[in-house]
Amino acid sequence: MHILVVDISSVFWTIALAGAHADGNLPRDFTMKDIASCGQYDRVVIAVDGDEREDNWPQIPWRRSIWPTYKKDREERAQHLWLALKDTIANCEAAGYIVMRAPAKEDANPEDDGKTSIKIGQYEADDVIGTVVGWARKAGHSCDIRSNDSDLAQLVRDDEPQVRLLRKIKGQKIVVDVTAVTEWLGVHPKLVASLKAIAGDPSDGYGGKNSPYPGIGEKTAIELLKKANWKTVDAIQAAIFSDEKTADGKTPKHIKICQEQGISAVEKAVKLARVAYELPIDCSTIEEAPTTTTQPPSLPIPEGGEVSDEEFQTIQNKLITERDATNVEAQSKAIALVEPPRMLWAPVELVARDRELYALITRALSFGPPDGKNDYGLIPGCGNKPALFDVGAERLAKVFGIYPRFKVLKEVIQLFGEHQIVLFIVRCRVYKVGADNQVGEAIAACNSNEKTFKRKDGATPICDLVHSVFARAQKRAWVKGVLRATGAQKYFSTGFDNLDEAEFGEWPSAPQWVQQS
Repeated sequence: MHILVVDISSVFWTIALAGAHADGNLPRDFTMKDIASCGQYDRVVIAVDGDEREDNWPQIPWRRSIWPTYKKDREERAQHLWLALKDTIANCEAAGYIVMRAPAKEDANPEDDGKTSIKIGQYEADDVIGTVVGWARKAGHSCDIRSNDSDLAQLVRDDEPQVRLLRKIKGQKIVVDVTAVTEWLGVHPKLVASLKAIAGDPSDGYGGKNSPYPGIGEKTAIELLKKANWKTVDAIQAAIFSDEKTADGKTPKHIKICQEQGISAVEKAVKLARVAYELPIDCSTIEEAPTTTTQPPSLPIPEGGEVSDEEFQTIQNKLITERDATNVEAQSKAIALVEPPRMLWAPVELVARDRELYALITRALSFGPPDGKNDYGLIPGCGNKPALFDVGAERLAKVFGIYPRFKVLKEVIQLFGEHQIVLFIVRCRVYKVGADNQVGEAIAACNSNEKTFKRKDGATPICDLVHSVFARAQKRAWVKGVLRATGAQKYFSTGFDNLDEAEFGEWPSAPQWVQQS
């Protein structure tokens, strides 16, 4: 069994902090797409810091009890983004992914000599991942960990069953094995915790001036570990008792730092950096759970079966011949596809035949391409028909040589008073490049009362949503227009056709200004 374990906080916050997101919808949606783009797995496990269903979430991590600045800055993040993260976890559950939440950590109660236990804070997603990976390897299952957190590099293993780390940098997916960890961090995965215990980790609040040994970086930490045969505490102990001198007879700076901070700093820091492997969670539920894969949803196969590469080449040549015969010279301005790297010439009126359309769609669109952006996929609550995303619509538009012209048919912007709402109805007419004749049309709407724009704290600043509502209405009209112009409605929905009515919200009760607008 091949398992994908997702550090949901790492993925979400990487996206959310990359730019300003007024309503939190983009980070939530992009996180779901990120998970789906990872590839095909037998099980998908979502690891959560604490329990987002409790009122006191996010809970204080237990590691802060031994290092006061540990992840302290994360409490300052915007409340609406924390709510968006909570919605993301709910979406993961709705999608059938296995959500595993970190339990509280308990320790002996000093007030009764350890006869009872008390909660000293919360375990974290890293510990959940460590526990799942440890269980999986014992059970003979390989794992991929989707996270940008370098702490989790300590779990990577090349021996079977393999454990890899999946990172994304500027949209590019990077698969990290043992060799890659060594090149990236300078040490074997088994020594990552030792390295961080000495050099610190700024992203977790114990780096720089808050580091266990302020002034000692990764390069010096690696040198200390080498001298001590890669034993963490021994490395600091050796430095403390070292009689090493510089050329002018002075004690080296890193030796002074170790002597000033003492051995206790590294003993505490090791607990910060080392991932737990034995949390009290039942991992056997992963085996018992139904298969939840991120594989692409199947498209209806046309009469005659799948289209082979040889047949596709024949179809492509036929379309080129027909294009030339109809003298559609403007189609030569179309843009080549990135995946696969070939030109597809397909005047809209020449692709009415089922197999030709299927051949073009399956070659043009990809599920989980290298840039990590899906062209299509299933959306929880939207039925079993794949939804075409805006990225896929753009790709189809390039293939078919079409472009949009938009017009706002109706807009309502009421920012004050009892009935606040923003609404746009947008028309998209689709035209052929060069020929400028219309080949499709669609109308779509969006309003600020839709479920995705409503915050649970009820404090949505509606003025911040004007652009988001307009952009979403425009995108819906464009995707629908592409589907109609290309005839691809047989294969895809727009992604919002099958939503529950509740998704679109309710109009305020008989607002006079709506009737007058």
